[in-house]
Amino acid sequence: MDGKDSIICCTNEVEVAAFRREALDAEQERHDLEASQKTQLRELRDQKQALLAELSSISENVKAKEKLQGVSVGAGTGVLATSEAQLMSSLPIGTGVECFIEPGQPDERKDPGIQLTLKTNNGVLIKAVIIIAEGLFDNESHLVHCPADQMKASVSVLLFPRKNLALDMYIKVLLGSQLSKQFHVLEIRRVLPKFSMHIPVPFNFPLEVPKSTAKFTIPCLNLDYLEQWLEEHFLGFEKKWLDQGGVVAVRFMSLRHERPLCFELLPGGEVTLFTDVIELAGDVIQSLAAFLHVENLNSAASFPAFEGYFRRCLKNVDEQHQIYQKLRAEIADHSNLIRSLVVRAEDSRINYDMQGVRQAYKQLQEYNSDLIRGHNVRCTTHDELMAMLRLVNQCIQQAGRLRVGKPKAHFISAARAAIKSNDVPYLFKIFQQGKE
Repeated sequence: MDGKDSIICCTNEVEVAAFRREALDAEQERHDLEASQKTQLRELRDQKQALLAELSSISENVKAKEKLQGVSVGAGTGVLATSEAQLMSSLPIGTGVECFIEPGQPDERKDPGIQLTLKTNNGVLIKAVIIIAEGLFDNESHLVHCPADQMKASVSVLLFPRKNLALDMYIKVLLGSQLSKQFHVLEIRRVLPKFSMHIPVPFNFPLEVPKSTAKFTIPCLNLDYLEQWLEEHFLGFEKKWLDQGGVVAVRFMSLRHERPLCFELLPGGEVTLFTDVIELAGDVIQSLAAFLHVENLNSAASFPAFEGYFRRCLKNVDEQHQIYQKLRAEIADHSNLIRSLVVRAEDSRINYDMQGVRQAYKQLQEYNSDLIRGHNVRCTTHDELMAMLRLVNQCIQQAGRLRVGKPKAHFISAARAAIKSNDVPYLFKIFQQGKE
């Protein structure tokens, strides 16, 4: 050895090999260089294919342009279709797509929704529109394809958000002409507001204010903050929709279930929310608290329809629980009878009383059939009881969303304790007044 650091390997066959570290490092560098070169070569090939495709598209557009110009060498005359020829060539400089989102009124076969309109700024035709948005469509995407003879410079799509969520839409617009085989793609990103399915209603429009209310106080809330929140979370809201005649008020109509939503803001940040849908009230309160960075918020609620539904759920749970306990007692009685019949049949067999044995086993079969039927009924009752308990828990969660932070946690724990102790009056008392 020459005194340099080396790696020595010994095998079972008494073979010894030495490797210098410099040689190993050089080999590793060579492998890394080859891998890097292969990656660069693959990227260059991809770029080449993209450029060839673009060149082919340009060539086809040029040929189509010459065809549309209608040049006839033999006749010495030609017809120039300037506008069509320009559309067949590459996109004009400055081509863009304008995006408009507004409440739409569809045909009689569909419910009202949100209309998304895409329009080119220079008359270039739209071949197709691809919209990708999680939670907006069943398959998370939607394709609008225009036949060649129906291509236009404007395309409208009707959207139906199923929940009050802010949706990020990724839109691809394919631009070209009726004879194009390859199209230019423009990408757009738009955010659909959280409460886009609620449109503002003018105060001169007759509207019945809901009887159900949720009242809460946010000291930092003023007119400016309310305007910012409304503009960010509602579609088409403007300052003109606010009525400031002593009390700041604003009214909306839901396109989803055609029910009104009204706000009233008093000095000091006292807010009264009018809506018959408790899920919507919870979404509004949670959104407003998050926008203003409010950590703890209590509220006083009055939802007669929801309270009636909640009482019916609790009554059904109590009835199902009583039936379940009764079935358990009957099964216990049948089990005791079956044990006694088994003992009686065994005694008859020992005493060679075959008649007694047959009679005991006949009764045992009848009781066993009753026990199986009772078990099936008990399983069905148990499933119904679990379904009712899930509805009760859902009601508690919906009522809890009318609060934020510690008041919400305190309400949920107190509500469950009240149900466990069967204290229904206290349950609805804390629902209406809240629990600090």
